[in-house]
Amino acid sequence: MRLADLEYALPPELVAQEPPAERTHARLLVLDRQMQASRTSRTCSVPMTC
Repeated sequence: MRLADLEYALPPELVAQEPPAERTHARLLVLDRQMQASRTSRTCSVPMTC
């Protein structure tokens, strides 16, 4: 992996300014490398976090 692989545009308005009230409401950006696609998910959908 190269450092350049981690560079992407992230508009400031999409950066959380405060954490969610409930930890399980936090969102994640999930990258599917095989499909070369991304999607959002919730931490609650990650095994062992709920």
